[in-house]
Amino acid sequence: MKNDDFINAFNEENVDSFMRYTVPFSEEHARNIKNRFVEKAKRKQKRLTAGKFALACAAACVTLFSTLVYGGVLDLSRIYKIVFGENAPYVEPYMKPLAAAGITESTYDGIVLKLVSAVNDEDVLRVFATLSDTTGDRLSGAIALDDWTIDQGHMGGMGVVDYNKGTKTATLLFTSNGENHTGRVALNISRLIVGSQFRTGLAENNINAYALLTEYAPQTMPQEDVFVNGSAFQSKEGEVLAQKSALLRFGERDITFDNINWASISNIGFVDGCLHIQTKTLSNEENDLAGITFVNADNEVIDEGNLHLNFTNIENRVYQQDAAPYNQYKEIIYEGITNLEQLKDLSVTIDAWERGKVIEGGWQLSFDVPQTVAAEFPVDWEITVNSHPVQIDRLSLSPFGITVHFPDDVESERFSNDHTDLAYAEYVDGTRIELNQVSFSRFEEVSTLYFRGNIVEMEKVRRIGIGGKVIDVTP
Repeated sequence: MKNDDFINAFNEENVDSFMRYTVPFSEEHARNIKNRFVEKAKRKQKRLTAGKFALACAAACVTLFSTLVYGGVLDLSRIYKIVFGENAPYVEPYMKPLAAAGITESTYDGIVLKLVSAVNDEDVLRVFATLSDTTGDRLSGAIALDDWTIDQGHMGGMGVVDYNKGTKTATLLFTSNGENHTGRVALNISRLIVGSQFRTGLAENNINAYALLTEYAPQTMPQEDVFVNGSAFQSKEGEVLAQKSALLRFGERDITFDNINWASISNIGFVDGCLHIQTKTLSNEENDLAGITFVNADNEVIDEGNLHLNFTNIENRVYQQDAAPYNQYKEIIYEGITNLEQLKDLSVTIDAWERGKVIEGGWQLSFDVPQTVAAEFPVDWEITVNSHPVQIDRLSLSPFGITVHFPDDVESERFSNDHTDLAYAEYVDGTRIELNQVSFSRFEEVSTLYFRGNIVEMEKVRRIGIGGKVIDVTP
C-alpha cells in the first residue's frame, strides 16, 4: 500500500492521514491555533472547500492532541482514550502488544521507531508506534511520513496522537484499510517531514481587488486551451460551473503576496459573471496556497471561493520525471461575487500550508497481524441506503462499529452526497448504540460501507439493525 495519495474524505477511517498537515506542538502554536479557530467560528462563512476542510480539521486536531510529559513511561490507557474516547477501556483488552515476533524496533540517524500494539477489526488494521529522537529535538513540530508503505491492505494513513516533551517521543497511529491482513506485515519508512505549518487568515493588505479591477479587464480562454488536472466543488451547481466555465488567460498579471514568496496571482477578473482569481506556482513547489478569502471590515468572511480548478499548459499534460519545473495554475471561482461593487471595502486573507524539513532515512519493521476482533453475519437483504436500494450479503460487527459488505461492485455515487442513514447495535438490556454512515470504500470491485461513531461492547449485543432490517446475533 503506497501512502503518497491525499485522502479527500474526512471520516474516522482516514482522519489520521490529514495529521500530516498539522502545525507544531508548542504551547504557543497550540494557543494560536485555538484562537484562530475561535475567531473563524465567529465569522459568517460558507463551508470550506474539500482541501481546506482537510487541512483545517488536521490543525484543529492539534489542539485536541495536547502535549504532556509522563516521566518517560508511555501511558497506553491515556493514548487509547485520546483515539477511542471515553469507552477506550473496553477497547484496550483487544490491543495486542507487538514485541514477540518480527522486527519491532528500527533506528536511523538517531531516530528510533518502535512498534507498540495493534488491533485488527477485519476492515482496518490499526497500529500504534512511537518515534523518538535520541540526538536532538527534531520531532517537536508537526510530523509527516512522506514516503512509507505497509505491504498489505489499501490506502490508510498516519497520525500523531501525542508528543512527550520530556522523552522527545511522538506516539503514532498507522491505519491500513482492507479485510485481507494476514500473516506477517512489513512497515517501511523512507522519509520524514517535520515542522510543517498550516497558517490561516493571513492578511494581504497590499492586494485591493476593487482598485485592480477598476482599471483592468482580463482576457479569457476556454478550458480546451489548457490541461485541467484537478477540481474541487461543493455542490452539483458548482460541478456544472466547473465543467463549463471559461478561464482567465494565464500570465497577464504578477501580483505578489506579503506572507509567502512561492506563489503569486497571475490574473484576476470576472468570467461568465463570477469573480475569478488565478494563482501560479512552480510544478516542483512543495508548499500549497490553500485558499484566498474576501473579508469585510469586521473580519467576517464574505466569500472564500469554494470552487477550484487546477491546470497547466497542454504540453505539460504528460508527466516527465526529469522535466524542468513549469508553471501550474489554480483558478478560484467566487460564485457569490458577481459584480465589481461587491468588492468595495473588502480585504483579502490567505491560507497556506508550508512544508517543513525533510529527514531521509530507512526504518524497516515487521510484525504478525493480530487475529480479527470482528464477528461476521451472513445475510441476503435488499435495503435502502441514501434512498437507493442495494443488495448486501454480509454484516461485520466489531468494537469500532458495523460494516456492510456488498456481493457486487456498487457505484460510489450512491453514497457520496448524503450520509444520513444510521445503523445500530442493540444490547441485551435494550440500550441502542447508534452508528453514523461515515465512509464508502470501493477497491478492486469490492464495495464496503462503514458505520462508526461509538464504541460497541460486543458481548452485550443481541441484535444489529440497518435500513429497516434486523438480525439477531445472540447464540
